[in-house]
Amino acid sequence: MQRWARRRVAELRALDLHGYVLKSRPPSCGLDDVPVNGARHPSRGTFAAVLVEALPGLAIEDEARLADPAVRARFLARARAAARGR
Repeated sequence: MQRWARRRVAELRALDLHGYVLKSRPPSCGLDDVPVNGARHPSRGTFAAVLVEALPGLAIEDEARLADPAVRARFLARARAAARGR
């Protein structure tokens, strides 16, 4: 998984993204409280950890959290600012 995550993040870097939305349930994509064997753990999923480390300025959010208007507004503001800055 680590090897795949590094390869995929390298591909994403080449796309010059301004924001990225992660799936909320899979253990590989969780930003926080990743589910493992039915229990929640205060850590990041494998892919999410590689993405955050490799692209620290990228606006990244969990799809479920985007239901919150304040979280969504912050995410969009960060992505728009990144787009203007490039």
